[in-house]
Amino acid sequence: MSRWHRRWLPFAVAVVAAVVAAASVNEHAFYNLRFHLGLYSRDARKAEIEQTLRQFNRDFATFFNVGGPTSILPTFPADNLIKRRIFQEVRYWDGMNAVMVYDKDTFTIEKIELTRPDRAVVIAREVWYISAQDAVTRKTISTLKKSPERVRYILRLDHGKWRVMEFEIYGEKDAIPAEVKG
Repeated sequence: MSRWHRRWLPFAVAVVAAVVAAASVNEHAFYNLRFHLGLYSRDARKAEIEQTLRQFNRDFATFFNVGGPTSILPTFPADNLIKRRIFQEVRYWDGMNAVMVYDKDTFTIEKIELTRPDRAVVIAREVWYISAQDAVTRKTISTLKKSPERVRYILRLDHGKWRVMEFEIYGEKDAIPAEVKG
């Protein structure tokens, strides 16, 4: 074995062992490597995220508009705590024999930031028309309110699908504070 081999062989073995160890403990090792090397389709990821948010908003409105159908829960792209929070509010309105009707007017994404291979932060501008209706007669019991807002969505990639982990609602002209890393 040449002098060069003796000097660099332990280094090469250590690098290979480190890569194997990292790949074995990381759930998405190949995707993480591609993400950090920039070898993935950013546009495809952004399109997936936008599609997820459109589905989230459709399902969100459906839960409220018809009093919480549980049949769409498995396909609702949100974490369980979000689902729970939504159903608590739906049940609140149900207890008052009313439904809160959400009708989305516009949805425009301002920014999508992929912060990690499995995390994304999205800022969107949305306009919703909101009113309360009697659950039986569907007569309006509140005035129709136009609600323009900015929403920060925090998403994670779970088994190849994006899911909303959290969403924060701000006024149309409010500054959105910096995200707390953690």
